[in-house]
Amino acid sequence: DRFLARFAAFFYYFMTVAMYMVSPRMAYHFSECVERHAYSTYDKFIKLHEDELKKLPAPEAALNYYLNEDLYLFDEFQTARVPCSRRPKIDNLYDVFVNIRDDEAEHCKTMKACQTHGNLRSPHSMQKCLETDTECVIPEDDCEGIVDCVKKSLVSKE
Repeated sequence: DRFLARFAAFFYYFMTVAMYMVSPRMAYHFSECVERHAYSTYDKFIKLHEDELKKLPAPEAALNYYLNEDLYLFDEFQTARVPCSRRPKIDNLYDVFVNIRDDEAEHCKTMKACQTHGNLRSPHSMQKCLETDTECVIPEDDCEGIVDCVKKSLVSKE
């Protein structure tokens, strides 16, 4: 089982890298689909086992991750929420799985945001943009993946 899991992870990583090189938007869309499937899987599991999970204590690793670790980084990757607006509740194993499921939803939103060029920004940088009343400037000569770069380089030579 571990060999199969490692092989699948290895294959997934390099397949995603190859997709990203061709088209970042395609790679992010694929990752969004994976995250959406993960959300759905956790949601079904939670609904099936809610009563049992509520009786079991939360593991120490989950308590450390969600409550005691560096929450700045936790907030930094929440692209769809205001900073410091989400502090998860962890009373039992049910809460742990709910938070894992909700994390998958956040990952899905992030992957969706990554599909629009120049759309992904730290929630902490938004305050600076509001204070200075400026926007981030996106260079016009950017290209999305190797295929797009080759096309643009051929067009610019003509």
